[in-house]
Amino acid sequence: KLAICIKKEKEPKITQSELAKWAKDEFKLEKVPRQQTISDILKKKNELMARQSTILILKSFETCTSRVT
Repeated sequence: KLAICIKKEKEPKITQSELAKWAKDEFKLEKVPRQQTISDILKKKNELMARQSTILILKSFETCTSRVT
C-alpha cells in the first residue's frame, strides 16, 4: 500500500487506473486492483506513512538496545 502512495508522489500525473496496472505488475498480482481499492489506499496515505515511520523508529530502537545488552 505504501508503495502505491510513493509511486503517486513520484509521478503525480499517473492515474488510478495506471497505478492499479503498475501494482499488478510490480507485486505479481493475479488481477488488477479495483479503482476503489487504489482510491482508498491514496485516501489513507498520511496514516500509512505515519505507521511506517513508527515501525522504522521502533526497529531502530530495538537495534540500539540489542547492541547495548
